[in-house]
Amino acid sequence: MGKKRARSQEELNQRYEDILIAASELFMENNYEDLSLTNIAKSLGLSRPALYSYFHSKEALFLKLSEKEYLAVAQEMRDKFSQKIGVKEFCKQLMTIFLDRPLFLKLLSLHQSVMETKVGFEHMKEFKTATVPFFRT
Repeated sequence: MGKKRARSQEELNQRYEDILIAASELFMENNYEDLSLTNIAKSLGLSRPALYSYFHSKEALFLKLSEKEYLAVAQEMRDKFSQKIGVKEFCKQLMTIFLDRPLFLKLLSLHQSVMETKVGFEHMKEFKTATVPFFRT
């Protein structure tokens, strides 16, 4: 039997985060092409329609995951690079950030190959606007 329906805003927010976490975990274990919203819904004990009420497509879900990862990496970069350092140290620390975030690297590979061709202009525009802090960093 599936999960109880989320009714409060707090429950809706928690369900949204649970979906993102489950999708992240499944994506780290599987190829993007092998995943479906059905797989993700089943892993959470949700119905497919319940998942669709949060994300209208697999691409929209992965775009949101990408946005979260981009912004998290940008924050890490701001934290690590608040003082001037040498090029070699900068490269070491940057590689550490990336190696510690395999989800970011895997999502980055989807950006051109899947997202821009399937999501559509408006969603990509929203994504690019939301991730400006990463590119500024």
